[in-house]
Amino acid sequence: MWRGLWFCHTILNMKEIFPHQHIIRTIVTVAVFAAVFILSACEKKYAEEERKIVINEIMPVNTTTATDQDGEYDDWIELCNISSERQDISGWLLSDSKSEPAKYRFPPKTIINGNGFLIIWADADTMQNGLHAGFKLSAEGEKVILSYPDGDKVDLVEYPPSSLELSYSRNPDGRGSFRWQLPTFSGSNNTDSR
Repeated sequence: MWRGLWFCHTILNMKEIFPHQHIIRTIVTVAVFAAVFILSACEKKYAEEERKIVINEIMPVNTTTATDQDGEYDDWIELCNISSERQDISGWLLSDSKSEPAKYRFPPKTIINGNGFLIIWADADTMQNGLHAGFKLSAEGEKVILSYPDGDKVDLVEYPPSSLELSYSRNPDGRGSFRWQLPTFSGSNNTDSR
């Protein structure tokens, strides 16, 4: 039966080295359970927030549907607040690249009203007033990623290629699956007639 280990030709008894093994074992066990609890609480918090703000509609080809404040037909992304309360997304991130999640950071006081929508122009023209992301959308298909200020993902949508002037939309809003349909710029996607 193993009772210790050799060190400099002397057998060391583990009970002599760690006379209070049971206390150490208890402390380690408590620390592990505490870490798991804290991590699961953080995941729950993020999961609850994910259900409040989602990517709802993506328009990678826009030549006649809607213009920005300068009269330009730019690509756009719509976020939806599926809760009934106002949500502040100041500092959140939007990107078309997992490796560069901070291509666009929402400015201070960016609020989405309860059950409301928010349009972000994806025109790579950050010098314009309003919400203009530093990237464009590709008609060849790509990803759109919404993240928390620390870079943790809130929502990710990957849309397929399309040369038509349709939007890639959740139907119903916020919770449904995505499909190509006529755009509903800053309005509800909930319809079966499209």
